[in-house]
Amino acid sequence: MHKDRRRKRDTVPTSVHNRETAEETGSSDRAIDRVPPYRLTLPRFNGTVEGAELLLLAPLTSVHIGRAAREYLSSNLLRFILPSLGEEASYVTHVPCRLGHEVALDHAVQCVVAAFHALHSQSSSKQKTLSLYMRALNSLQQAINDPERSLSAETLCATELLCLFEYLTNDIDKAWLQHTRGAALLIEHRGPEMFTTEFEMSLLIGQMGIITTESYFDSKHCFLEQDAWMSTLQSAISPNSQFSDRSERVISLYESLIELTGLFSDCITIVMNPDEHDGVLYETLVRKVYTRREALSTWYHRWSKNIPNEMEDKTSSPMTDGPYLWPQILVTYQACVLMTNRMLVALDRTLGYLLEPESLEIAGQILTIRSSRQTDIRAGSMMASLSVAHSILDTAEDWHRDIVDVDLSAKRAYGKPVLISPEKFRHWVGLMGVNI
Repeated sequence: MHKDRRRKRDTVPTSVHNRETAEETGSSDRAIDRVPPYRLTLPRFNGTVEGAELLLLAPLTSVHIGRAAREYLSSNLLRFILPSLGEEASYVTHVPCRLGHEVALDHAVQCVVAAFHALHSQSSSKQKTLSLYMRALNSLQQAINDPERSLSAETLCATELLCLFEYLTNDIDKAWLQHTRGAALLIEHRGPEMFTTEFEMSLLIGQMGIITTESYFDSKHCFLEQDAWMSTLQSAISPNSQFSDRSERVISLYESLIELTGLFSDCITIVMNPDEHDGVLYETLVRKVYTRREALSTWYHRWSKNIPNEMEDKTSSPMTDGPYLWPQILVTYQACVLMTNRMLVALDRTLGYLLEPESLEIAGQILTIRSSRQTDIRAGSMMASLSVAHSILDTAEDWHRDIVDVDLSAKRAYGKPVLISPEKFRHWVGLMGVNI
């Protein structure tokens, strides 16, 4: 049943009912609720308990979940998990109809569900959970080693599910990071042209936030900033979504975030090596950061309009694509603004008089939103923005001294940029977990 028997363009519906419907309507090209086009056999586990329980973990696959959220989630996980079964809530909603076709995916689902049981049941065996995990790792490795299976959406999904396993157990040191980077490599290996179905798009969007933030931590450009990938992200937008990960509101914001990773990397290069770059690179970077800052302002003025008050909006709940999601989107935007402001000040300390007061105000707003009772249930997804806010507040006095001491006469006389000191820049980014 698990042998990799494939035939291009063949479509097999996920159940007898779907097969009959497909024959009657000719709707075999639907991307949702069908088996991938190269499968020949009906799913063996379609509708199993494992598949149903996996859907409960959809909130943990949000685009806003990343490295910074892990510590918070490890102690608040059960409170964070809520059913989120919207049409495009998560890639996990596409998993049940694909069980029984790829052994790596089957084994990944079983170990994740076992970890979920262990989280809320004293009777669950930790040893059994780890045994299932090791089996899933072995199956995944075999799939990755196969040139054809390594390109399948099911193999990518199995990798992302093992990231989810690490969230649930929080036991295995650095394993989560290995799986997230492995998923990013598989996505890049597949290429943007291989993300076309709803399942594939949801897998890409599910990793978009993690790929971006890990590029920050690694101080490097993100491959998603390439035009072909940006076009793919645009094609993932659902016109009917307002606040979900597939909405234009969220994806357009993450396009700015993706662009900022490269600008941040370039900023590090210039500030840490002030004598090893030419003026053209510096001027180009400053111009790009200003452009991105303006784009963020445009984004905010467009998407912050007519947001209902959470306490007054009776239609918004964790089961809907509603305004209850706005706070975590807002703090992501605010963190982006903080990053652009700090990069500009780092590249020209004379801007500190204008931008630092604004940054301190925004950082305070993030702390206020984070502590709000209405947003507490999704607070884990705000940890990355909170880290940026704290880094601004904790270094404000230190940076202020550099701003006050700036030699304006030297800048006017020679036209040279007055950069922040490399030591203070290193300390700031270190507080966010970036080592340079």
